[in-house]
Amino acid sequence: MTHILRGSLIAVALIVVAMTACSRHGSVSSALAPPSDGDPRFTIALTDATGLPIESARDKVSLVAQQVHDGYLVTALIAEPAPPLGADLYARLTYDDSRWHPVDFAIGDAWGSEARVVSLAVLDAGSPLPIGISLLKPYRDEAVRAGKLFSVQFAPGPNDSTKLTAHAPGDANRLAASEVDMTVDGLAVTFNWLEKNRGDYNRDGTVAIGDITPLAAHFNESVEDSPGNDVIDGNGDGALTISDITPIAANFGSSIAGYRLWRSDKEEGAYLPNWDDPGHPEVSASRPDPATSPPGRLPYTYTDTAPDDTVFYRLYPYGDGEVGAASDDLYPFAGGPTDTTPPVWESDIGIVSLEKVTSPSVQLRFTFGKATDADTPPVRYRVYWQEGSLLDWATAHTRDFTSFSPDEPAPYARSLGESDGIRGDKDYAVGVRAFDSASPANFTTNANYLTTAGGSPDTTPPTWVDAIGITHATAGDGQVTITWGEATDADSPPVVYLVYYAESAVGIDWEAPAEREVTAPATNTTITELTNGVEYEFGVRARDSAPTANSTTNTNTLTATPEHVETPYPFGTPPQGFTQIGTDQVNDTDIAIDGSGNPAIVAVNSFSTLGLNLYYYDDAAEDWTSVNIAATDAFYHPQILLVGGKILVAAFDQDAGELRLYKGNAEATDWPYEVIDNSLVECYALSMDYSPVTDRIGMAGGFAVDPNPDVNQELHYYSRPLDGGESDWTTNTVENDQEEVVDVSLAMHPVSGLPSIAYSSGIYWFTGMEYDFEELLRFATCDAGGQWSIETLLPQKIAEAIALAFDPIADEPVITFAQTRFINYHEQDVPVTDASVAEHTAQGWSYTTVDEGSFDVEGFTLITVFSGADPTIEFFPDGTAVWGFVRVQADYDVISMTFNIASSLFQASRLGNWQLPQPLWADGASADALALGPGSTVQYSFVQIPILHDGPTRNHYPIGDLAYFRQ
Repeated sequence: MTHILRGSLIAVALIVVAMTACSRHGSVSSALAPPSDGDPRFTIALTDATGLPIESARDKVSLVAQQVHDGYLVTALIAEPAPPLGADLYARLTYDDSRWHPVDFAIGDAWGSEARVVSLAVLDAGSPLPIGISLLKPYRDEAVRAGKLFSVQFAPGPNDSTKLTAHAPGDANRLAASEVDMTVDGLAVTFNWLEKNRGDYNRDGTVAIGDITPLAAHFNESVEDSPGNDVIDGNGDGALTISDITPIAANFGSSIAGYRLWRSDKEEGAYLPNWDDPGHPEVSASRPDPATSPPGRLPYTYTDTAPDDTVFYRLYPYGDGEVGAASDDLYPFAGGPTDTTPPVWESDIGIVSLEKVTSPSVQLRFTFGKATDADTPPVRYRVYWQEGSLLDWATAHTRDFTSFSPDEPAPYARSLGESDGIRGDKDYAVGVRAFDSASPANFTTNANYLTTAGGSPDTTPPTWVDAIGITHATAGDGQVTITWGEATDADSPPVVYLVYYAESAVGIDWEAPAEREVTAPATNTTITELTNGVEYEFGVRARDSAPTANSTTNTNTLTATPEHVETPYPFGTPPQGFTQIGTDQVNDTDIAIDGSGNPAIVAVNSFSTLGLNLYYYDDAAEDWTSVNIAATDAFYHPQILLVGGKILVAAFDQDAGELRLYKGNAEATDWPYEVIDNSLVECYALSMDYSPVTDRIGMAGGFAVDPNPDVNQELHYYSRPLDGGESDWTTNTVENDQEEVVDVSLAMHPVSGLPSIAYSSGIYWFTGMEYDFEELLRFATCDAGGQWSIETLLPQKIAEAIALAFDPIADEPVITFAQTRFINYHEQDVPVTDASVAEHTAQGWSYTTVDEGSFDVEGFTLITVFSGADPTIEFFPDGTAVWGFVRVQADYDVISMTFNIASSLFQASRLGNWQLPQPLWADGASADALALGPGSTVQYSFVQIPILHDGPTRNHYPIGDLAYFRQ
């Protein structure tokens, strides 16, 4: 985890002193539509907490509508000598929501002041507008005075937001595995959990306007003050404050009648029966009676007898005929695998048909194919729609469909209507993708969609921008990497590239289906499982995404012949998946692969006398074996290269104060070493690479050169010919004007062979509430004359952990790093880190964040997420990139003043654009290293670490088991 966790210490120093909750509120605003003529017809009805009208209150409140600009200000008045209202007002303000929409709400003077009440008006609920006002605990016995109760500002035109309707609890009410208690007795599993329907403070099963009353009655209390207060603490911060209004608004209309329980041996949509309440078969566990249940969140229990100990379960809230968000997968018997595979379409892919109807109501009626997912069912379908004839999947409106009977035939028929914002005078493009129930979900990336737009169909194929079709074919061992030019299609994007190949002796059949399809913007792919020594012919065409697709007709081809690569090393091929290697306790690793894609791993434990060790898989023994390279000393930052029949291992020997290179023979039996530098006090980062262009080894590192901590640290670069010796090393001081050199990554340019270094350096310190934190991302390049140039990548790019590689297609540098960002919390800056990437082109540097860190408060726990730790990046020959990194979650308990620090290994891939990262290993990871092999093989070495209770310091990383992962 390198230095990533130092930020968590700052977060605690800043936040513990700022725990007093603060509340702010602002008005809702909207741009005004053109004015609408006619009587606005506003009416009001007072209701009870359940929404039923109170007839006796009909004459107590009057409305005044004043035209303001092109809208209306509607004010509710209570006049003397009207009897006083109670402590709570519930109202339904009816209006024509096809012509008007509310944009602001304000409390009137009848309540004394705004500080005496909590209030809520759900402005996007449509007509009638629900309004609630409740006097706070100290004032609940006081009479409401005559005067203004509230006012609502209306603007012309319908609301841009989708009208709220009753629905089952959504993602905000998703049950985490930690919230479900499971007791196992043989194959009998008993589940116990508490209802989760945020905002339902009066426990009536529906989030409605009446839920503000319990909040008002217990305002400014804590959860501990009363046994039932936990259900009112909607935001989970342990205090009942104005912030708990937000869950009511966010989940308005969420309704629950019970829970459905699904077991993994069942078909999708087949839930376990309701043994205790057969009269309600729509749920597995009926909603408990609030009148007889203990205070607080309602408790549920369910017992099932499993068919075997391999099954897992999911809980789904159910309400208003809908199934809500699935819980985490629940494994009562054993932990389950990580699913990274999307659903598979059975036959029809995505949307099949689409029509717009306007009578008796406006609807988009469509059908779509069936998808299945064997790993993490059930499948849900997300419908994307957008006005016009083109569909941008990233910005389109979406709606999920989750309820499907096992007997319902495919293609499935569903519709969108006026409540979804569909209008009769507009045309729409509609597409459908399938999502599984993994966390995070995997989804199909089909790009086909249909449109209701009239006019002539698209009959024009894509246009090649520059090069036509295939441009390169590079052979490897059992594989060939091909690249092609870019094509565009303005009428029916996105472009899909059709890859054709065949043995040259046979030739390509252009009339046959393509062997592979690659969606733009990717312009390369690697074709594996080819026969070495056989010449193959390759070609690429481009196809658009029109309903009737159009393809280019180019027939240009290239040939290539894959060849076997002999390896002199004894390394074998480990099995797929996760493996713990031996019993050594380590805290830093590196990995390299030979020409056959077989790994060699080096590891150290800087706290012990484990020394420096090599690990590889022995095919004959079907197990891992270890070789001691250097005994007893404490080593830091191991690096390994396999080149020229040699095993080169570099590390800093802390006990001897020497930077060393060990030169193992191909059999890994002999390990002489060279001392590269013995003038160093400390090594904080080390990176090694080799250039076949110059036939030189390079090494870059961040070092302390003086025991006085006030002396700046230095960035050094060392180099010698591959076949050179100890006396051939040259040394360059690249930078020595910064207090700290934090992390270093070296890569040789693929064309010039000259070294480049990505690193961060600057200032880092904090004492109490004082800190300075400016460790900036920098990029150093060396010219042919040995002169170094340093570029600081924008002042705000504060970097904590760094990895550098060159794109083999563009020959441009790509840097992955943990970028520090500050979140303002109660006027304090809380540092988190994001997993970010900097990519260089002819236009300069561009930046992308694929995974954000975060800060949150749940009760008395501060939760800080740091993403992008321990980054490592490698490229396949086709330009596809794989980026591994660690996500760290540091939970700080304010009461006990203790940390729980968990970590997970994630992977992001660049297939044209960067894809959302996927979890690879959830049970603790540090010091990960990555290697990519033939056949798109991805391999990691890392340290499997436990939950930590203290953040690591520089050079003393967490200790754990040495682990290997292969996919």
